[in-house]
Amino acid sequence: MRRIFLLIITFSLLFGAITFLNYELEKIDNKLKKISIANKSLEDELSFLKTEWEYINSPNNISILSKEHFDHSPAELMEMSEFMQVLLNKKK
Repeated sequence: MRRIFLLIITFSLLFGAITFLNYELEKIDNKLKKISIANKSLEDELSFLKTEWEYINSPNNISILSKEHFDHSPAELMEMSEFMQVLLNKKK
């Protein structure tokens, strides 16, 4: 009778431990699912931002924006003598 009682206690403790471990595994699995969903969302946002960045940095768009916001004219080449005069005047 005593052996049966000890076996019942042992199996009860084992089943309790297994139930507790199963619960902990479910909690960890739920956390992993939430992290996976958040990771997928961040990947989608990153993909969208990369696309936007490529559009903003396209040469045509930069040209349009620079013409719109900067008042500049095409550069002209200088002669070497003019360049030397500019350098010498800067030093003074």
